[in-house]
Amino acid sequence: MKKSGLILISLLFVVLLSVVVVAEEGLTDTLKVAGLAVLNFFKFEWLFGFEWLNGSEASLVAFVRILLFLAVFALFYLGTQALKLGRAGTVVALLMSFIAALFIPPEIVLLIGVVYSSVAAWGLIIAMLALVAGVVYWIPADAEYAWLRIGLLVVLFFLLRSVYMYTRFVSTGGVTLVRGGQ
Repeated sequence: MKKSGLILISLLFVVLLSVVVVAEEGLTDTLKVAGLAVLNFFKFEWLFGFEWLNGSEASLVAFVRILLFLAVFALFYLGTQALKLGRAGTVVALLMSFIAALFIPPEIVLLIGVVYSSVAAWGLIIAMLALVAGVVYWIPADAEYAWLRIGLLVVLFFLLRSVYMYTRFVSTGGVTLVRGGQ
């Protein structure tokens, strides 16, 4: 197994272990504190601190700038490697990504974060719907699997309905629509 796979598996086990450690009552306080620290990190409480609650978006803008820096650096680095520029290409990629992340106005940075999170959320929703539809399609049409197919189709119907209701709610600015003048 590659090192990256081992790192991902170990991170998964750390997260799962932290949940177990916090839930268990007989363990020492040190393990509980460590487990809570891991859980709080993955809840992103460090990102949404008191400044966020007071209306300042500085910590969120800084976090998105870091992510933009990494994404732009990765793109520029791949481009310089394709052009075979070597270390000079790496320096150029670092400088260009730093300039790109630094001089984007905060409003644009927040807009990039909102757009990316919306695209990612819709991608996850579409992937989930496609997965359920694919499972329904690939289940044999025999009588013994009929209830499973019907159940999955009902789940798919309710998932599609909830997505429809949510997009309708969001598209009206949070105003719920009432049918038939009720």
